[in-house]
Amino acid sequence: MSVFSFGHEVESPISPRRIFKALILDSHTLLPKIMPGSIDSVVFLQGCLIRYAKHRIDELDRENCRCKYTLIDGDIIDDRKLKMVEYEVEFVNDSRGGCICKMSSKAMEVYRVIEAYLLANPDAYA
Repeated sequence: MSVFSFGHEVESPISPRRIFKALILDSHTLLPKIMPGSIDSVVFLQGCLIRYAKHRIDELDRENCRCKYTLIDGDIIDDRKLKMVEYEVEFVNDSRGGCICKMSSKAMEVYRVIEAYLLANPDAYA
């Protein structure tokens, strides 16, 4: 079995706490609202098959704006090629009042959509 790791660091003008609230804590409400053509709903379930993907939250550190989770089932999973995908997301302060998002996955499109929403709605998740 091979292990592949992809890392990304993205700068954002949004503060770590604000983007953490929107992207991690409230994604089930926000994503269907701002990405209706791509995401119908986000439901937190444990032990049940979700239509396309099932994730397990492994660690949620609200104080340090950090989350670790694992894709454990769904259309992308294939026992011969891909058994699971692990993700780690952390938001740290930058020197200009924004943040740097450190991600170990390829979920940057969702990140950019949420960032654009927060920029357009400065009172959201304040």
